[in-house]
Amino acid sequence: MTDEPVLTQEIIDYSEKRIQEHVDRVQEFGEVLGIDCLEHDYTKSNDDLLESYHWINWYYHVLNHPELGLDEVPYTSEMALASWTHTKLEPHHPEHWDMNAEYRDSEEDRDDPEATKLVDATLMSDEAIKEMAADWCSVSAEVGDSIYDWIAETVDTRWLFTDEQIGLIYSSVNKIVDYWLSNHEEVWWMIGDDIEEEMS
Repeated sequence: MTDEPVLTQEIIDYSEKRIQEHVDRVQEFGEVLGIDCLEHDYTKSNDDLLESYHWINWYYHVLNHPELGLDEVPYTSEMALASWTHTKLEPHHPEHWDMNAEYRDSEEDRDDPEATKLVDATLMSDEAIKEMAADWCSVSAEVGDSIYDWIAETVDTRWLFTDEQIGLIYSSVNKIVDYWLSNHEEVWWMIGDDIEEEMS
């Protein structure tokens, strides 16, 4: 029988730093898009979700950095419920807008487009879509993955959008990318041949 993982100060400090840096970037990108993101991810600091989000942040830190040799932690039902609660409460998540969205009780189900039906995001407001784009770009900046690959993998595969909404997603992301290129040296996305015409 294995011991239960212990929530250490190291995990808490990492998680709090990660959340704050993410929110700061989203607010920065929101300004680029002309929207107010001051309430972004407020639910992650709620007493009933905070401990689970410390574990969620640590889970992905361990997963994304195997070179650190950190002990793996399980993705628990408590973490899945915290993630689901957050997405249902905050308007920048498509799940917030779909009354029939299916609860996903594991990390695999959450990221597997075949596990549940498409989440209907067609009622999302323009402001919510812009904040979602800022959120996606912030995560891309953090982990170094292509924002355009993420869009191609999830739009109309995990979440259902209208053509107009998809256009707004791309135009919002393009504005953030242009802003980042003019203000930072690091390039944290890759633009494939199939994406170039989306940026034009």
